[in-house]
Amino acid sequence: MKKEKITEDPEAFNVVKPETSKSKIPKFIKIIIGLIIILIFLFVFWELYQVYEVKDEEIKVYDGVSTISNSNIKPGNVLVQKIDLKSFDTGYLTKRTSDNLSYEIFNTKQEYDEFLQYATSAKVLTEEDFDNFIPIIVYKAGKDISYENRYAEMEYDNILLTEVDTTEEKLTLIVLPRVEETNVNIVIKNGNKIFLGNSENVLDKLQNNLNLFSEYFSRKYFNNEYLTNATFLIEDIKLVNDRANEFFLSKGDLQEPTGERITYWQAYVYLEQNTKYVLRVLIDCESGELVGAYDVSK
Repeated sequence: MKKEKITEDPEAFNVVKPETSKSKIPKFIKIIIGLIIILIFLFVFWELYQVYEVKDEEIKVYDGVSTISNSNIKPGNVLVQKIDLKSFDTGYLTKRTSDNLSYEIFNTKQEYDEFLQYATSAKVLTEEDFDNFIPIIVYKAGKDISYENRYAEMEYDNILLTEVDTTEEKLTLIVLPRVEETNVNIVIKNGNKIFLGNSENVLDKLQNNLNLFSEYFSRKYFNNEYLTNATFLIEDIKLVNDRANEFFLSKGDLQEPTGERITYWQAYVYLEQNTKYVLRVLIDCESGELVGAYDVSK
């Protein structure tokens, strides 16, 4: 039987596309839609730009020479004013420390002027004052709060206060020169210690005792295996009121607090090779001795 040769005709497989109907949307509507899309794009771009700008905004720092307006406070010094409560609602102060101290920090004149509506006898500050100074209002029921000292050369702006019993309810206004640190840590001083002055002092004391941390982690988590080239991250150095223990005397077996609650330097010490292993260490503010630690490993 003779086989027929089958040939393919390319033209036979062409598909004729139907004609598309022209859009019935008026031209001016298209223009409006286009403008809306452009506006949305510009809005998103502006929002992202604003976030970027806020991140890179220069932190205001005291210039070293300015004084608080209409005051006799010397350059670089702190203004402290006691303000009668009268009808002031202390609930206005939204922040609270572990010592039950209520406080508020005012970063702008607008924020501070809102406060002045409730405390009219408080010191009036100018826009220029906020370029170099920052006001803080503090209050604690039944206590007269005074400014003691400040340790700002570290991650935290550590502001140290003292308190005494009183029957006169008053707010305390503290106007401080601005510093580069933005994390504010307010502590009511307990005890009469002489304090290590900055993070370098505290770090020196910790770095001289790295072997204690290494020995503890080795025994606790690595079956006494020597931690070759162990390195540590030391972070979150700030003043706290806490109770020490005999952690280092007992090689970490005793973590329950044994001492009275007083003011210490606190630091978190992480094993860099595995940061889930971490100690919260307490350092005596006067001697620099490591007086306690708590294992807060994850």
